[in-house]
Amino acid sequence: MKNDQLRPGLIVYTCLIQGCIKSKKIDKVVELFREMEAFNVRGDAVFYNTLVSGLMFNHRMDLASEITLKTLEINIRLNEEVYSNLLKNICKIIEKKYKNSGLPDDDAEITLLRLC
Repeated sequence: MKNDQLRPGLIVYTCLIQGCIKSKKIDKVVELFREMEAFNVRGDAVFYNTLVSGLMFNHRMDLASEITLKTLEINIRLNEEVYSNLLKNICKIIEKKYKNSGLPDDDAEITLLRLC
């Protein structure tokens, strides 16, 4: 598509990102997402559910949290299961931090509070 100067649409990006998630090429997922943003390709709920779930599956809670907060700002509602999994994972991060050092992970706490 790029050789023919065609810009991929949302469906193409969603499929590419799904493939990258399944093959654990998370850096490529991030690259494709940033490319989408640069080309002003707007994601929908299906896209963001796929993206956030894939990021969590590949242990990229930082990006999963960031993108979930973005979906809230642009009024895209994700599946309840995605929110639930994200909150559970953030709580695990906070719990682990408390157990290991006695101090909370400020970023995880702030994200958790903002999501709530």
